[in-house]
Amino acid sequence: MNAGIEWRSERLDSSTGYTARTRETTSIFGGYIERIDRGQFEFNVRRDEEEQFGRRNTGSVAYGYTLDGGLSAYLRGGRAFRAPSFNDLYYPGFSNPRLQPESSDQAEAGLRWRGQVQRVQLAYFENRINNLIQFDLATFLPQNVARARVRGWEMQTDLTVAGTSIRGALTVQRPEDRDSGARLRSRAARFGSVSASRGFGDWHVSSDIVASGHRFDSGNAAANSRMGGYTLLNATVGYRIDKTWRVEVSGQNLTDKRYELAQGYNTARRGIFVTLRAVAF
Repeated sequence: MNAGIEWRSERLDSSTGYTARTRETTSIFGGYIERIDRGQFEFNVRRDEEEQFGRRNTGSVAYGYTLDGGLSAYLRGGRAFRAPSFNDLYYPGFSNPRLQPESSDQAEAGLRWRGQVQRVQLAYFENRINNLIQFDLATFLPQNVARARVRGWEMQTDLTVAGTSIRGALTVQRPEDRDSGARLRSRAARFGSVSASRGFGDWHVSSDIVASGHRFDSGNAAANSRMGGYTLLNATVGYRIDKTWRVEVSGQNLTDKRYELAQGYNTARRGIFVTLRAVAF
């Protein structure tokens, strides 16, 4: 079991004349985990009393069961809450003081399998979000999407082959405005990654490929707001000089891919970074 109390005070110090400059939140929370034979039950609850947006109750519940042959199954559900930031509410020219906080209900069901050198997880998820906060390029202001939903499948795997650790992840989802049916802004329907790493004595080498499908930079999936998909290649070579010092050379976006995360805004092109790191403990 666990329990706690949290108090947070936010105070804004800025030359900009914000409408509000303080916000206080008092929270209590607790959790409980119980293992019975092959099953495990987990329960968490939290209550926030916020000066600006009132009282909110959130929490989660989950149950997992171990089957034979390294297989296990689980179910998880929860409720979440997110308040808009001071910038969302008051930043001059790019804010919306009428924003409402987000609230969401989440559910997930999955299977996990663990072998001697490999782990695989497959899960179905669905998140229903009320008053989703997202930036609207048509008005250049953050707006609430009254009813949003993100549902889909995730798969993750880890394995070791000839001393090389390989990890892969893939998400296939449908992020949509439940009222209009349009895809949510800046969210891809498919994305994933593959990475590999290996150590050779004092040397360590790793590389990863990150890929994403196309997205729309609008709230109605307009054709002229479509941003193409992309694939990025990154790699790192590290050397341990002694017990304290390490040096790394890493390359980001090695293929120099040009892509956008928001229309009209450049992302970083090919970059090479040299890092010298001291590990004291």
